[in-house]
Amino acid sequence: DQPSDDRHIGDAGPPSEVGEIVSETYSRPFVAHAALAPSCGLAEYRDGHLSVWSHTQGVYPLRNSIADILGLKRDPLGVVILLGAGGTAAELMGDTSIRLLTDDSALARDEAMAMIRELKSWALLDGYRGRPKADVEALVDAIVAFSTMAARLGERIAEAEINPLFVLDAGKGVVAADGLAVLR
Repeated sequence: DQPSDDRHIGDAGPPSEVGEIVSETYSRPFVAHAALAPSCGLAEYRDGHLSVWSHTQGVYPLRNSIADILGLKRDPLGVVILLGAGGTAAELMGDTSIRLLTDDSALARDEAMAMIRELKSWALLDGYRGRPKADVEALVDAIVAFSTMAARLGERIAEAEINPLFVLDAGKGVVAADGLAVLR
């Protein structure tokens, strides 16, 4: 751990006076590691808490994580949901699984799991050659939530993508490092 100049901001007043109390801790290590990218940040929502890392706070511990891509595109037939090997491997490996949502309904958990198992990179997620197993349940949650977003937005969403979507070790969740949504 590096020393930092953490600052805590919070306690806006009793709940009866404000809709929701938000408490934040801002941190900037004195010795920063290499930046993630210019003006880049990562966010993680877990157990009711949101953590955001900006490029000034050093590298989020993603080195051993598996990068996936999760995307959607609306066409005349419905919404196509795509899952695949992400990051720099998205174009290189061509490792994808797709589903067509024709009635604006979200994917079920078993269908999301089937998409994951269709990937060539499934072995990496499942602990290939002694690698720690990835948080596949969190990836299933992300796919279902992403397809739910598409269903709820309906015709208003043209396309969306999370790339990379880092899948951490089992029990540690997923982290969206970059995302894009195109609304009509």
